[in-house]
Amino acid sequence: MESNSRLIPPKKPRRLPPIMLTLVNRVQLSEALVRLTFTGDDLTRFKGVHKGAHIKLFFALAHQTKPVLPTLGVNGPEWPPQNEKPIVRTYSLRAYREEKNEIDIEFVVHGEGCEASAHSVASFWAQTAKIGAHIGLAGPGGPVPLIQAAPWHILAGDLTALPAIAGILEELPVTAKGLAFIEVPNSNFEIELKSLPNMFINWVHSEHQVNGEGGGLPLVSAVEKVLKGAALWFGSAAPSAFIAGENASTVALRDVLRERLGLTKKNCYAVPYWRRGQNEEAYHQQRHAIMDQVY
Repeated sequence: MESNSRLIPPKKPRRLPPIMLTLVNRVQLSEALVRLTFTGDDLTRFKGVHKGAHIKLFFALAHQTKPVLPTLGVNGPEWPPQNEKPIVRTYSLRAYREEKNEIDIEFVVHGEGCEASAHSVASFWAQTAKIGAHIGLAGPGGPVPLIQAAPWHILAGDLTALPAIAGILEELPVTAKGLAFIEVPNSNFEIELKSLPNMFINWVHSEHQVNGEGGGLPLVSAVEKVLKGAALWFGSAAPSAFIAGENASTVALRDVLRERLGLTKKNCYAVPYWRRGQNEEAYHQQRHAIMDQVY
């Protein structure tokens, strides 16, 4: 009897209106990573949503105590006037606890080696907001799941991708096999991650790296070196991959995995979260152009 192994694509999620969140807790995870816990109405939208899902956050302007949120119209979001329009940033869901009506979001904050957070509205808010402060949220969105089923997996990213990678590791089955690479300046930036017997975590310390096979990109260089022996550990079957972080490393890694392992857009999700020297407004269109590329 023929088995039905055809994958049915997930239904496109219905668009949900933005909601207001209230800050209820802050935990410093490392020198550069802080976890903020929020509560709010309609958090049940996160029930069954994978950790690492994309969310949009709305930050108040300097003269406001809370952001003015867009409303959901027939043709999409309807924004307030420019002098009231919130600052929008894209983040990842870290966790949802239905029993407490809470979600966690992790932020890269200012500090030595944290270039992604320099002059960042979100980073500044994460460090200075007091308990009871408000931000807005839209979502969740993004591919479901972030990592496709495969004989083995590759996870790679920098500090900005660490919350999503941590969430993926927590949701992988205990039998999962693969490699995770996280680029951080040094060991002070490492955090505890879920340990799986056959998922090998590699912390790439960029502050000690010199130009190498990755063309001056430490994360790319580290992945290339380990891939040389990957077939001995995992066999010849193709993995699935999740890659995120700074633009140059993400695009270069995507191309390495395509050329070395034959990965395509179907089994390799590569999303550049940020680009050196640009804020989200300046980089938005470029990022989506990269994500829309066929490979």
